[in-house]
Amino acid sequence: MMAKAADLGLPFTAAFDFFDVIDGKLAIKPIGALAMIHRSRLIDLHIDDQQPDGCTVRMQRRDTGFAHTVTYTKADAKESGLIKDDKTGSAWVRFVKDMVRNRAVGRCARIVAPDILAGLYLTTELESPAAPESTIVEVHP
Repeated sequence: MMAKAADLGLPFTAAFDFFDVIDGKLAIKPIGALAMIHRSRLIDLHIDDQQPDGCTVRMQRRDTGFAHTVTYTKADAKESGLIKDDKTGSAWVRFVKDMVRNRAVGRCARIVAPDILAGLYLTTELESPAAPESTIVEVHP
């Protein structure tokens, strides 16, 4: 964890604030992803988290102009199995705005800024039952 922080130009002490290890895999916390994006100065970022049950994140690269927008809602979380009726005290019930913002940031950042995140998944993605699977893609010249 500390070595990855050093590779990314972060102080060793930031490793514990910005990273988690989940099932043996290093993941970056949403706050760490945002810190790295802000620090890079390569991304224009707009977060609209004033929606009642959702959040829209738009990121645009300053170097290439590439832009992408992601909206993540409470309904998306419910459909993915993140919100369960029997877990009334979960973070998804208590902190919906924060949780949908984290998901929207993560999805958008992995598309717009994979180089900045060094290919890391966000902690929130690996903790969920809907964690992304690895895919092997063969490229033929």
